[in-house]
Amino acid sequence: KAEETKAVPVKAASKTAEETKGVEVETEAVEDNIAEDGSFDVKLIDFKNNVKWVKAHKGNHAKSLLRIVCEMSEMTWEDCSDRMKFILNNKKVMKEKDALEELGMMGNDVVRMMKKTKPSHRGA
Repeated sequence: KAEETKAVPVKAASKTAEETKGVEVETEAVEDNIAEDGSFDVKLIDFKNNVKWVKAHKGNHAKSLLRIVCEMSEMTWEDCSDRMKFILNNKKVMKEKDALEELGMMGNDVVRMMKKTKPSHRGA
């Protein structure tokens, strides 16, 4: 004789105080990504999707990170800066003179190299 099973409706649980506390801890963890000396980790991705993690310092300018991404692609700085653009956290285009602190970098940021869609110099 087969047993009868009844479907019991299950309510979605509302967030408990315990779960809500986890959200606060998450935001504190972001601040912990910056070391006492102001250094933090940055993920660099070149246009071939090669990945390299480096340490950066909030007092530095973006050029040091951008040069490393160019070196990963075996490109000279001149050629790379002319043909490529660099996107921070899929939101903002980085320029070599940008200060990392002013860009709001907090650690575990991602800098992605992409080919420019238009040539930077209009030829004759």
